[in-house]
Amino acid sequence: MIEQAGPRPTATRNALLAIGVGGFIAGTISLLPVCIQFGWQVILSIAGGLIGDKAGQGGPAIYLLGIFLHFFICFSVATIYYAASRRLLFINQYPLLSGLYFGVTVRLVMNYIVLPLSALHATDPIPIKEFWWGLFEKVILVGLPIAYSVWWFGRSTPTGASGKSRATGESTDAFEKAPA
Repeated sequence: MIEQAGPRPTATRNALLAIGVGGFIAGTISLLPVCIQFGWQVILSIAGGLIGDKAGQGGPAIYLLGIFLHFFICFSVATIYYAASRRLLFINQYPLLSGLYFGVTVRLVMNYIVLPLSALHATDPIPIKEFWWGLFEKVILVGLPIAYSVWWFGRSTPTGASGKSRATGESTDAFEKAPA
């Protein structure tokens, strides 16, 4: 009566779990301290990156847009890290160093690419205190949670040393090309 389930795509499941957990944790723990320190108006500034000065008018829709954009960025960053970890094997071998480096990279990309291209056109020099706080925040609250999430959840657990599923003998590498 009960049919036996077929092989589960563990690599895809692990990828979604690693990206989802890493993006959610990074998004949550990076937003809360900034909102506590600078006030909940920070969420309006995030929305302002897309809609400009109109975000300062506030309202529930703009708050939701700011939260959505913040988490969209965090999930996107987690996706980039996961994709890189599939190609650069040392990333998963050294999650602490990789996470620290990745956090610095995220901070630099946000400051020197994303913010100047946003609707706010933020190109003013950053005060040194804000630069160091932002660097600390991106390294500790974004880079490390994503790195350890990918390290922990991104592993293909039901495989042997050959990279083949123990149960079915099929490859578990999500990026492996199909035979021609």
